[in-house]
Amino acid sequence: SAILVCESDSLITVTDKGQVVRSPVKEIRTMGRSTQGVTLINLKKSDKVKTAQNIIAELTEITDTE
Repeated sequence: SAILVCESDSLITVTDKGQVVRSPVKEIRTMGRSTQGVTLINLKKSDKVKTAQNIIAELTEITDTE
């Protein structure tokens, strides 16, 4: 699966057994197209990822100073 994120966001991963991991996107290394991906969570044999969701960083207001 793939989730569109920005570098300032975080990714929350939740398993069937209730394990929750929050990973800042800026700490996840980028990979090339020919790789097998990045491990974000270590699962027990009987556990599965239930959901993953990006948490959008708070937007800062840009004001015009002119």
